[in-house]
Amino acid sequence: MTNSRPAVTLVHTSDVHIGPDSGPNRGRDAFSAVLDLVEQVRPDLFLIAGDLFDRNRVPDADLRFVESSLAALALPVLLVSGNHDSLDAGSVYHRLALPPNARLIADEEGEVIDFPDLDLEVWGRPLVDHHPGYRPLASERAARRRRWRIGLMHGHFDDNVPRTGEPFRSSTITPAEIAATGFDYLALGHWHVPTDVSHGDVKAHYPGSPDPYQARAAGHAAVVRLSEARGVEVELVRVAAREDA
Repeated sequence: MTNSRPAVTLVHTSDVHIGPDSGPNRGRDAFSAVLDLVEQVRPDLFLIAGDLFDRNRVPDADLRFVESSLAALALPVLLVSGNHDSLDAGSVYHRLALPPNARLIADEEGEVIDFPDLDLEVWGRPLVDHHPGYRPLASERAARRRRWRIGLMHGHFDDNVPRTGEPFRSSTITPAEIAATGFDYLALGHWHVPTDVSHGDVKAHYPGSPDPYQARAAGHAAVVRLSEARGVEVELVRVAAREDA
């Protein structure tokens, strides 16, 4: 390793909810808006933090749309499942034929994906069963091997449980768990409104849904820039469906 980390740019989205229940083509339009942002920014890596699909039973046409859209990107893509498209036996991802540049994180206990050219690694964990006993960060024990270290998962941030003693909600993530990871950036999904949940030295964000209906406001995605000079900078970018742009 050298003494200087290369600058890296990410685009981070989640909660697109492609599928017939989200309305005619609305999820596809929202995803197309994010892809327009990716084409504009040309990041080093594109992260999808769960609920790309609205449910596990979606038409084949939606699968073909995602496959062709990702194949058209000349950059690596990482995905994890969420509570709507959970990675169980009937998961939509078992029917999805991802192109060579895209990878689904599938190890239930989490796994590290290495990008040596970027001096970067991603620890990700899929959501298989959305219930109070599931803690997305509970199994995170991977040692840092690269200078940049990113987390990717889908779950519910809750900063009240340690103080109130109330039962955990499904797929809970706590402030202490975030701070303990040592990630440079934690890419989260599940909340449809852009939210900064950074704790300790760890930058952690929900980018919000790119679908204005899901977000109950303008759709958003996050552009994340990591550099030695400026640290980790997160820019929330409003995205618009092509027909509304």
